Amino acid sequence: MVLNSLVIIFILNLGHLCQPFSLPLTNQHFKAGVVEFTPDQAIGSANVTQNLLAFDNLATQAKAKEVQIIVFPEDAITGYIYLHRNAIYPYLEELPPIPLSATFIVPCKNKKYAEQPIFQELSCIALRHNVVLVANMGEKQPCNASDPSCPPDGRYQFNTNVVFEKDGSFVTKYHKFHLYGGETKVFDVPPSPEHVTFTTSFGVTFGVFTCYDILFRDPALYLVEKGVQNFIFPTAWGSQLPYFVSIAFQQAWSLKTGTTLLAANFHWPTFPFLPGTGSGIYSSGTPLSTFVSGDDFASASGCLIVAELPKGPGTGQVIESPSGVGLYWAKGIHFSILNGTSPVSISYREPTLNTTLTCSLTYKFEKHFSSETYGLGVLIHKRDNEYNAVCTLVKCTNPTCSDTSFQPTTSASTMFGYISLAGNFPKGSVVFPIAISNHYKLLPTGSLNLDSNTLTVKNAQDPLIFISLWSILPPQM
Repeated sequence: MVLNSLVIIFILNLGHLCQPFSLPLTNQHFKAGVVEFTPDQAIGSANVTQNLLAFDNLATQAKAKEVQIIVFPEDAITGYIYLHRNAIYPYLEELPPIPLSATFIVPCKNKKYAEQPIFQELSCIALRHNVVLVANMGEKQPCNASDPSCPPDGRYQFNTNVVFEKDGSFVTKYHKFHLYGGETKVFDVPPSPEHVTFTTSFGVTFGVFTCYDILFRDPALYLVEKGVQNFIFPTAWGSQLPYFVSIAFQQAWSLKTGTTLLAANFHWPTFPFLPGTGSGIYSSGTPLSTFVSGDDFASASGCLIVAELPKGPGTGQVIESPSGVGLYWAKGIHFSILNGTSPVSISYREPTLNTTLTCSLTYKFEKHFSSETYGLGVLIHKRDNEYNAVCTLVKCTNPTCSDTSFQPTTSASTMFGYISLAGNFPKGSVVFPIAISNHYKLLPTGSLNLDSNTLTVKNAQDPLIFISLWSILPPQM
């Protein structure tokens, strides 16, 4: 899945950040690793053997760092084979149903699964390296005409996450519910969102969902409401200003929900209309380990990042912060230009909803450069069957903040002494606080205070590129 696209732009070279970390492990903590990965693929085909060999090499690194769970990105085994259903079909495998029977399933070296080589090899990687493994693959399920939902070709095709324990046993699977773009040409959705959790051998329970799912109430927020505290997030995410920068949205989701998020992203920053990079491990919004790079990885290679996390509530140990990302600009935002007068507000009425969103900003410039323009923006947008509403403060690169000629910026000099951004979001909205500072660094969680529908930013040590309030509106709307 990749978000709305229009203009490809600037990517910083930060490949040196791709270094495994070594931390002491205690009984109160666990070590997690997420992989940002570039698969070996051509148009309409994939080198699955080479991609799985790279998985094995990365799992070797993880084992050396005492990693207990490793997460690979969405589409990392096959790449983007979204031409049509038949193009991806050779890479789909039939998987055991969930819930599993009482039979203990270890596909590795089991002749029964010889016709599922991807599924089998993932099991072997987990077993060889004594690590819980989560990966994304394609699944097929035969169906027949008696099933009214059965596709004309007689099979369901799913975008599927699979989970294996460290002994190679198959634990569970999850079918992506919210498909995006070209995925709708090749994959089907289950009848309803699946609420998948699993508990590892090291005693931590995880919920799992995929990429575009994170932008909706179900299944992601449903699992949070049910008390799940740790989440697995394989993704293929293209960053987008001013509210869908990969690492910023990952941080915002973890901060808003107060949960741990293991986000593994597909790496392809130079692909047309698909600048994808940005993976991380977060605890209650604190970025414990992150990776962003404009380097074009060699085929079938990746970056492993590692963090130590508490098994119970807590913020873990901060390892590093990101400092770059590839982006493109979102269309349709209505702007009001900041001229030093505070407060300022802007409203937009959405006719189909019969509602008006007003965004209000109180701010103080600590050091303002007249050559830099900031705008207050408002947007209401329909995404599948749900509506999002957005209030955003962003540095513009043209005097009017016109999105028809807007080029996303990479740095800023203006310092804000204080910012309070608010929106009159309807009751029942879920509001996420998103922020990026100079050179696309994440803000420390102590600088962000979300109180209902108001985000306050204090003591920011760097100039801000943008802050946003992104919301999922109530279902009845």
